[in-house]
Parts: sequence; structure tokens; C-alpha cells
Amino acid sequence: MTTNTIVLVGPPNSGKTTLFNILTNSKHKIVNYPGSTVECGVGQLASSFTDNAITVVDTPGISSLKTHSADEEVTVNTLLNIEKVVPNACPNPNLIYLVLDITQLERQLILAKQFQRLNIPTILVISKQDAPEQMDVNLGTLSQLTQLVTFSISQDAPERIAHLVSNTVNTLEDTDACRVDIVSAIGDVVEDYNWAEQVARTTCKTAAPSPRFDLDRLLLHPIFAPFVFFGIMWFFFWSIFYFAAPFMDLIDGGFASTMEWLSNTLPSGLITEFLVDGLIGGIGAAVVFAPQIFILFIVVGLMEGSGYLARGAVIVDKPLSLIGLSGKSFVPLLSGCACAIPAMMAARTIPTKKERFVTLFIIPLMSCSARLPVYGLLLTLLFSNSSSVMAGFSLTLIYATSIIIASITAAILARIVGIQKQDSHFDIEIPRLHVPSLKNILLSAWDSTYSFVKNAGPIIMVVAIVLWLLSRFPTEDHSYMVMISEFIGPIWEPLGVDGRVGVALLVSFAAREVFVSALAVMFAVSEENTTGLLEVLSNATVQGTSTPLFTTASIISLILFFMISMQCMATLAIAKKEMGDWKNPTVMTICYIVFAYVLSAAAHFLLS
Repeated sequence: MTTNTIVLVGPPNSGKTTLFNILTNSKHKIVNYPGSTVECGVGQLASSFTDNAITVVDTPGISSLKTHSADEEVTVNTLLNIEKVVPNACPNPNLIYLVLDITQLERQLILAKQFQRLNIPTILVISKQDAPEQMDVNLGTLSQLTQLVTFSISQDAPERIAHLVSNTVNTLEDTDACRVDIVSAIGDVVEDYNWAEQVARTTCKTAAPSPRFDLDRLLLHPIFAPFVFFGIMWFFFWSIFYFAAPFMDLIDGGFASTMEWLSNTLPSGLITEFLVDGLIGGIGAAVVFAPQIFILFIVVGLMEGSGYLARGAVIVDKPLSLIGLSGKSFVPLLSGCACAIPAMMAARTIPTKKERFVTLFIIPLMSCSARLPVYGLLLTLLFSNSSSVMAGFSLTLIYATSIIIASITAAILARIVGIQKQDSHFDIEIPRLHVPSLKNILLSAWDSTYSFVKNAGPIIMVVAIVLWLLSRFPTEDHSYMVMISEFIGPIWEPLGVDGRVGVALLVSFAAREVFVSALAVMFAVSEENTTGLLEVLSNATVQGTSTPLFTTASIISLILFFMISMQCMATLAIAKKEMGDWKNPTVMTICYIVFAYVLSAAAHFLLS
């Protein structure tokens, strides 16, 4: 039986995903920049709208049917063959909801002109999600000029969406015989833009706004905007450390109390040591940094939800153009501060292959959330007798240094691949500034943090168990781990650490966050100490000597190593997918590991 489909199409930030979530009772993430949707979302039309089985598809944003980036190609390919997304569907969608933002009609109505020429039933949906109260549109005139049935919707008016669905689902029909000719739909782009501008001026009416201060005069000011931008970025990184500290102490105390209670309650023996030192101690050492990750996603969510991310992209466009990139690269690079995987997928919005390649290549240099547990531990060791303000400032400096290293790398790559320094041809839809939903931000941050812990948890648990077993057998004094650490110890001596830290570094290539739990397991056993990890590490000495292990020089060298080295198998896999083969990801991995090792060794030598 053929599946009926409704496909949502429209420019970025026009309200497609908001409508999709309402139609399907889904919770897809909604953000205010291009590239937030890089693959199709698929759901079933909710039973509250109709009893019929209808599939709804949310597509990446497009500005024209003439594609310029990989994510736009996803939308056009969906129109050409919906069966790739929805099994058993006819080759083309039964119905298109063309969603346009009422505040951007002059730019976006070109799509309406192009969809006039497509052989697919299309409904024009005018979204008023970010429109000022005094802005409205003459739907009758707009429908007459575009030759498309037109509705207006608003998230605050669910009855409008119900009216849209009830009046359009009955028009669904089998379009198996219809074939889409994208080429004929494009035509003369300049002529279409002139038409769109004239239609928008004819149909859109705006009452005189009440006098008020326009915040964009400051946020986009040619002189003051960069200072505001750097202030926001500083707060972004500083808050990750400062606001998370009390919650980290609470979690740390909870795990310590649990370990102490189990040690005093359970009978002494190998099983108790395994539960306390191996399993709970290893997992707790990583989970304690979850508040930092939670704060990271909250701050990112605030910038996304308020509409500032698009403005940040405009501000950094000129500086990025000096290294061969543009403002299009800002969102993927900033997303890399959370996780490199969605960041690399967001790079599909970059139109040129060379610029996209450079962006993909430097995304792993952005300090992702998996590095936060490592930075948190090392900075706490470095500033154990200082206030958290210094640690927060240092974390900001780490991120700034990462950006500098990434910029230098991008400039070198741009020269290698042949990108010339030139004025940027960057364009982006600027959403209206508004107060974001704190509830949605908290829920999104919680989901992202839970997903991080859930995905990292099994890896941490397996590594903790394996390391504990290797540290205890065949005997504690002559364990397999002692043999391994003694064997690889000389490799890591230039960084100022011994074989135990070297083992933790090696296992962190599976996932960076494992480094902390690996140290917890190894040092809790090797030092025969049940006190907190920080105290153990602060008093640790290089194996076989009385030389302190974690000194200023060794800590900084470790931070530099984690800043640059490629230590994430999942990132490597997605890099292969986005770059098309294993050649470039392999070169990237080798270069970053070698560079990280050399720079870290040099830093330790100079600081010792």
C-alpha cells in the first residue's frame, strides 16, 4: 500500500521544525541558524489531526531549488525521490508544505515562484513565530499572486495549525505518475527575486512600531559588536567551570561517601575492592564532571534560542575570511565545543568543497565536552590552592588557544588546497532577538548530558574493569599493568609523566573522557589509597622515584596534548563519512597526534 507523505520545505529558521514537532508530537531540536537540520526528520501525523496514516518529513533548509551545499542537496533529493526517506512512498511527495517566515518574505518568496513550476501539490504556509504583533500579510492577495493555497500559522495559535491540516490532508492524492523537473523550476533567479520583492511589498503590511531601543545596534555595531562577542565568549567558557563547581563537589562527595560506606559494610576481599576501587571509583571519576557538560549545553542553548548565534556568525565572518573560511564555518566550529560529531554534520551547509574540507579538518581542534573532565581534573590539580576564578580563566585561555591553533591550521590548509584570501560572500538569515524558553533549554541540556553519560558510561565501565583486572593480576606487585606501564614509560617521559599516566593516555584514544576514570582506577590501586582522586594525584610521584608526578610543567604538557591530539574513534568515523574516504581522516589523525606529542614535549622541556 502506497504511503501518503507531506514534506515540509522552506528556508533555514522559517519554522519548519516547529511545525513538524507539532504535527508529529516530536521533540526535534530547534535552533536559530542554518544547518540545524542536516538530515530529514520523519514522523507520523498525530492522530489528533486525522485518523489517516500520513507520514510527515522535515527537510533541511533551502534558499532556492538551485543547491549550493550538501544539506540543500538532501532536500532536493527528497523531492526527486521520497522513497529514499519513506519506504513504500510514491516517487514524489503527495503534498508540500512550503513554510516561509513572514519577516523574511522578500527573500524567501523566490521559493514560492519556483514551486509554482513543480508538478507537486503545494500549500504555502506563512509562519509568524518571530513576527512582531504589528506585522501581518494579506493571505488572499498572496495566494492570488503566488497561485498557491495559502495559510498562516503561529506556535501560539494551535487552532491555525489544526485548520491548516484539516483543510489540506483531504487533497492528498497519488502522484506516482508525476515527475519533478528541478531544472525547469529554477528559471531566471534574478527575475524571480524581483518578483518576490514586489509580491512581499504588495501583500505584507506593518503598522508603525512603537519606539524602542534596537539591541542589534549594539550586537551588530562595527566597533562595539566584537567586544560584546568576546565578552559573551568569555562568559561562555568561564561559566562552564565556575557555576559547575558546587554541583561537582556534591557529586564527588556522594561517590566518596558511597565508596566509604561500601568499604565499611561489605566484607573485605577482592570483590569489595573491585566494586569500590574498580567500578564505582572509575565511573564516579568521570560522572563528577557531568555538571560542566550540562552548563556547556545550557549556555549554547541560550545563544541558540535567543538568536545570537547567527549574529556571532556575522561578526566573525571577516576574521574567518582572512584564513580562507567564512561565517558559515562559525556554527560548526562552535558546535565542536560541544561535540565534533554533530559539528561535522553541520558543516554540510558550507557551499564550497574546499572551505568545507578545511572546516572539517579543524573541527577536532575545538575543545569538545569530552575534554572537559580532563581539563577539570588537570586545572584543579594546577590550582589546588587557588580560587576557582583562576581555573575558570585558564579554561577560557585553553579554548582561546584552541581557536588560535585551529586558525593557524586553517590558514595553512587554505594555502595548500588553493583557497585565496578574498572578501567573504557570506549570507545568513538573522532571526529576531527574543527571550528563549528556559524550560526547553534545560530539557535539551539534560537530554544532551544524559546522552553523553549514557554513551560514555559503557566505555568507562569496560575500561575501568579491564584496568582494574590488569592492575591486580597475576599479583598486585607484579601485575600486567605494571609490566605495561614499565614498557611504555619511556615513550611518555618527554611529557613529564610515567607509564601509569601513559596507559591512561593510550586508553583515552577510545574516548577522551576515559582518561580520568583510568587514572582513578590505576592510582587508587597502585597507591593503595582510598582517599579522593585529587589527593592521590597531588601526592603522586614518578614510579620508582620521589619526584612529584603532576607538576606545573607536566600538567600543562598534558593539557596541550589533549588540546591537539585526535583521541576519538567516533569522530574519526564521522570524518570518514563526511570526507568520503579514509585518506584525509588518517592524515588528520597522524598529524594531530605527532604535533600534540612534539608540542607537549617541548612545553615540558621549557617549563621544567
